[in-house]
Amino acid sequence: MKTILFDIDGTLLNTDTLIMKAYLHLFDTFRNDYHVSQKELTSFLGPTLKEVFPKYFKEDFEVLLHEYHQYSKEHIRQFVHLYDGVEEMLKSFKKENYTLGIITNRFRYSLEEVLSPFHIASYFDVMVTLDDIQNAKPDPEGILLAMKKLNATKEDTLYVGDNESDYKASKNARIKSALVNWSLGRNNALLNPDYLITSFKEFQEVILHEGN
Repeated sequence: MKTILFDIDGTLLNTDTLIMKAYLHLFDTFRNDYHVSQKELTSFLGPTLKEVFPKYFKEDFEVLLHEYHQYSKEHIRQFVHLYDGVEEMLKSFKKENYTLGIITNRFRYSLEEVLSPFHIASYFDVMVTLDDIQNAKPDPEGILLAMKKLNATKEDTLYVGDNESDYKASKNARIKSALVNWSLGRNNALLNPDYLITSFKEFQEVILHEGN
């Protein structure tokens, strides 16, 4: 393995609470007569805003997007944190000359905002956002674009995510898949990824051992 690509939300950053509270803010603002269930809130973790907004709101997408991101921006430091072992893992991979990248269904300015408190952006050689592609995950477009920019091959590339769309994107790109096992409301072991991550420390050790 020479190239490791990562999802952000639910994978490197625990943004679950922020995302659900941002959606609750939208319901309070635009649909305060609707009671959104916990199951619905959990289902919002993963899909793009363009997929979710039309199902619940009649307002213009840009209006909803502004409100959603304004709330998110103001509450990043309150509700977002790195999962255990993330920075140590990234530092170790870079030390061993792995090429690292991010593939996310966020827009670029949103990615920059959510990363800003954590100082890990410098570890990544490429970041692919919704601004760079036409088709979001599970379409493999983002992964393939990152691989092209990095001159990576399918045989030496791995994509790490937290949900089924990440798994499908890996399979559609014909590369190896890894899923974290801590996703809310999902049992990622059932998808049978090439790697099931129970901790980043263990994942780091496994990958580096295989590389040697």
